[in-house]
Amino acid sequence: MALTAGTAIDAGGNRIQNVGAPVAGTDAANKDYVDTALTTVQGSVTTLSNTVASHETRITVVEAQNIQQDNRLTAVENTNTVQDNRLTSVENVNVAQDGRLTTVENTNIVQDTRLGAVETENVTQNIRLTSIENVNAGQDSRMTAIEAVNTIQANQISTLQDQVGDLRTSVTGLRRNIQEANGGIAAAVALGAPWSSLTAMYQCRSTWRPIAGNRAFRAPSSDAWHRRSISTQGSGDPPCAGRPPGASASASGCKR
Repeated sequence: MALTAGTAIDAGGNRIQNVGAPVAGTDAANKDYVDTALTTVQGSVTTLSNTVASHETRITVVEAQNIQQDNRLTAVENTNTVQDNRLTSVENVNVAQDGRLTTVENTNIVQDTRLGAVETENVTQNIRLTSIENVNAGQDSRMTAIEAVNTIQANQISTLQDQVGDLRTSVTGLRRNIQEANGGIAAAVALGAPWSSLTAMYQCRSTWRPIAGNRAFRAPSSDAWHRRSISTQGSGDPPCAGRPPGASASASGCKR
């Protein structure tokens, strides 16, 4: 059926049957085509609705997560604020420490210089000490030699002292023997010498110990007679040696 362009068609409430599937954009669409399209659209809407619902759920979860994250971020920001304050404090401490470290470094430089001088002085002192030790070692050797010589000399002196002691004992014995001999001579001279002039008389110049009850004494050289005194056991005047026979003790000048 052909229709004139621009002519209105009134179907009078009747159906138009056997309408084909539209091809061009201007073709009429039958019920099947429209139902299929609606079913497709409804499926798409259902899928979209489900997707939207899923998105809503996910968005709700995301929002909850965002809230948690916001809280966490707030806590982090607060922590960052505290950390900023702490970092500022640390930076201030670091600045102070830098100043102190600079002072310490300067002090270390001065100390290094002083230590260098001390080390140099120690080297010099070590050299001097080594020299002194060498001198001491030489002195030790010399002192050891001297001590050895002193030991030998001490032994020699001890031997000489023993010999001197023996000589003194011998001299003492000799003196005793001489005294005994002189005592005997003096006694003999006192008892038996004839009278003679002063120049011919025997003079006893020693003091003698008692010999057989007799004692002879040294007489002063200023007397006119050489005086002798003889002690005897008993009474009476003993003979006075050196006076003329028959002369009295007072006449001869002898004295007891």
